[in-house]
Formats: sequence, structure tokens, C-alpha cells
Amino acid sequence: WNHAGTPLTFVGSVLLLGGLLCTLVLKILTLLQVVGHDAMGQIEYRSVALIAVLVGLILKMVAAGVKPSVVASAGPYKALQPVMQGGGIALWMASILAGGNPIFQSFLLCLAAVCLVSGEIINRIQFYSAYKRVGL
Repeated sequence: WNHAGTPLTFVGSVLLLGGLLCTLVLKILTLLQVVGHDAMGQIEYRSVALIAVLVGLILKMVAAGVKPSVVASAGPYKALQPVMQGGGIALWMASILAGGNPIFQSFLLCLAAVCLVSGEIINRIQFYSAYKRVGL
């Protein structure tokens, strides 16, 4: 808990998942043609979400480089977490390219959300398993 990587990881996670989930909710609202929700402002919202995801990804990469002096073994999931997070980012980028087909784009966004949330769960397992209690 007591090193620079902890707040960077948590803030990066919030931005990464928040940007992706904002994009997913906007896409679902558009597909369902919710009353009062039109295309106006969608580009601005998606631009902000893109910036949030990219900043979150950069913060998480910076946090990965900032390690405490003593870290417990990350266990069998050590290699799985970056694969899940990288796959989620790749799927999110693919959804941007699949803009012509909104149903396929929504499917890719859902897969990206599953990958990123799974990567975050693995990251939390690693984080809390590395915690060594001192004292009572």
C-alpha cells in the first residue's frame, strides 16, 4: 500500500474502466433508441472516453514500472493479467474500427469490458496477496 504504484494503479483502473463503460452505455442507448438520447454530443462523449481510457492505460503502465522493494510472488496469474488487459484494449480499439456495424461494435465493447474487468480482478488478487501484515 505504501508506494507510488498503488494510487497510480487505482486511478488508472478507474479511468480505463470508466471510459470503456461510458462508451458501452452510450452505444447501448443508441441501439435501443432511448427517447431524448440522440447522436448529438456522442462524438464529444466518445472523445472524452477515449482520452480517459488512454490516460488510464498510461497510468497503469507507469504504475507497473514503479514496484515496491519487496513484492510477493504474483502467483499463476502473473502472465494472465496483462494478456486480459491488452486483449480488452485491443477489442476496444477494434470496436472503434467497426463503427459501421453497431451490433458488432456493441459485442466487441462487451467483450472488451469482460476482459478488462477480469484483468482488474486478477490485478486485485495479485495486489492483496502481496500484502504482508505486520503487527497484530
